[in-house]
Amino acid sequence: MADEKKMSERKMLLKLSDQQIHALFLLAQKMAREEKTKKPAVHYELPEYAAQRLRQIQEDSATREPSADEKKWIRYVKFLCRLDIQPPALTETTDRVLYKELKEKAKTMHLPENFSADILPGVISYRTGGVMKPILLVGPPGCGKTTIGKYMAELVGLPLSVINAPRADTSHGYQGESKSYKSADAGEFFQSMIRSGSFHNFYLIDELDKPVQGAGNRLSQQDELLNILQDGKLFDNFLELPLEITHSPLLFSVNCLDALSKPFLDRCRIIEVKACDQDRMLDILHEDAGALLNRREYQGKLRLDFRTLDNASEQLYRAGFTSIRQHKQLLDGAASRAYYRYLESEEPETTVTEKDFRCQLEELTGREDQRHIGFDM
Repeated sequence: MADEKKMSERKMLLKLSDQQIHALFLLAQKMAREEKTKKPAVHYELPEYAAQRLRQIQEDSATREPSADEKKWIRYVKFLCRLDIQPPALTETTDRVLYKELKEKAKTMHLPENFSADILPGVISYRTGGVMKPILLVGPPGCGKTTIGKYMAELVGLPLSVINAPRADTSHGYQGESKSYKSADAGEFFQSMIRSGSFHNFYLIDELDKPVQGAGNRLSQQDELLNILQDGKLFDNFLELPLEITHSPLLFSVNCLDALSKPFLDRCRIIEVKACDQDRMLDILHEDAGALLNRREYQGKLRLDFRTLDNASEQLYRAGFTSIRQHKQLLDGAASRAYYRYLESEEPETTVTEKDFRCQLEELTGREDQRHIGFDM
């Protein structure tokens, strides 16, 4: 029986091409490496003082109802103890092979061509050592900083957790609030762990230059983050527990560097992200337009002349609107107008017209007197 099985496998291999056999060989090698580097889960272990407090609350619950803060604390602690805190498995890589991989991926995501070389040292450091120097992205709104965050999180194989700095400033901060505060709660880092279900995350701290409470709070936030960066861990004031984030890369995004202190800047690798150029903008819009026309509510109902889209986008760009989000609003708004017209008519299909784009342009630019936007039809 075993001989028949071997003969059958040999016949199957003979039918494969050399390229297919090589691909199978590479896949087997990759699976063997992953199996070799796979480590058993290591769960968060409560310090003795926290474990004793948990036992005490549970014992007291037989005679009294736990407070709202105690119930929340128990829920958080039980969640934390289920998380795997094992550092990510390291992988063998070479800079040139990885660079080609990053360059190809950046191209499909419409990122700047030189960006792959800029982030390469950090990615290699993380893949081979499990740590990455904090990266600070500086660039105008809508230039793709959040897209870069998603791209980098995918590269290192971690969930992306976006923390909005102004929100952290007005809510519970990065490290939470102690129970002496009214409506105290855990901080943004632990809340991100809850959202992702993972102890290790790729953190994008967005708009660090814009905390809403002014310069004093902005510097206070930077000091708090500097301490976290220096120690590689934080102490959540609500949980009253230390959280190790050495293996969780940090990516900060700002519009300008003026609001950041020199010690903070010295701690980060600074990468400038320029405004999206017109050709890149059109590539992104064409991809989005294809996806939009295939959406269930629009599929088979809307038609789009890409020349009309290009002309409208170019007009918006010349007016100084270089944010990717604004050009996507242009496309979405024009399609929405055409879809409404489709619903009002009995026609099987409706075209997204020059007028739809012109009306949306007037709405975005605030130029209601604009009558012609340079279409060449």
